[in-house]
Amino acid sequence: MKRRIDLEEKLLDFLYSWLRPIRIGDLKKELEKDNTAIPHSSINSIIKRLVDDELVTWQKYGPISLTQKGQQQAAHKQRHFHLLIMFFMDTLNLSHLEAKKESYTIASVISCTMIEQINRELNNPQKCHCNEAIPRVEECIARS
Repeated sequence: MKRRIDLEEKLLDFLYSWLRPIRIGDLKKELEKDNTAIPHSSINSIIKRLVDDELVTWQKYGPISLTQKGQQQAAHKQRHFHLLIMFFMDTLNLSHLEAKKESYTIASVISCTMIEQINRELNNPQKCHCNEAIPRVEECIARS
C-alpha cells in the first residue's frame, strides 16, 4: 500500500493545532468540520503509521496525542508554512488564499536554509499575518 505522506502531514498539522489528546471518533468529526479531506477508511492506517514513527501515542479506544517528536516535526513544518505565506503575500502580492495554497504545497520540501533566508528578509517576524505565532524551531535554525 502506498504511503500517503500528505495525509499524515494533514493529520499531524491538525493535532498540533488541536493542542490536546483526541479520540478517533471526535477526530473524524473535527476533520469534517475543518473540511480536511482524509478518507474515513484511511485514518486508522495513518494513525498506526504515525505511532510506528513515534510521532503520536495511541492505544485502541484511547485518545491520540502528539509525542515530543511529533510536536517538533509539526512545529517545524508550521514555521516553513507561515513564513512562506508571509513571503508570498509581501513579496509576490498573492492573496492570503493563494499564498496558503502554494505554501502548503511546498512547505515540507523547501530547505531550512531558504526558510531562514526568508525569515531574515521578513525581519524575523514573531507572528504571521493571521496573528498566529510562528514557531521557533531549533533544528531548523541549526540547519541554516
